[in-house]
Amino acid sequence: MRNQLLRDSDVMSMNWGLELRVPFVDKNLLEAVAPIPSNIRLAQGKKLLTQAITEIPDWVINRPKKGFSFPFESWMNSEFGDYFDNVHQNLNIPLNIPLKPWYRRWSLAILHHWWEQINL
Repeated sequence: MRNQLLRDSDVMSMNWGLELRVPFVDKNLLEAVAPIPSNIRLAQGKKLLTQAITEIPDWVINRPKKGFSFPFESWMNSEFGDYFDNVHQNLNIPLNIPLKPWYRRWSLAILHHWWEQINL
């Protein structure tokens, strides 16, 4: 799991056509900030970081966080659509499970794959 966030960052940036850098895994940066007391280093979110890099425009600093998400729904409705449709039709499981439709299809596909792997 130690590289999970790096892998996810890579997958998501490629999916959205972005060139992403992960500066907080830089050894030199870590060594430079480690001696700073945590009450200063961690105060008010990223205040220390934004004060250290004055070239960042205010509109970037002040905008709300925006994360990445895996495009499962679009994958299931495009290049992998036939696979998910077949799995969904071959399993005799009620459709009224209270999940988002894409999540239900994803869960059933994972269950189906696992079921085939253990040969039941």
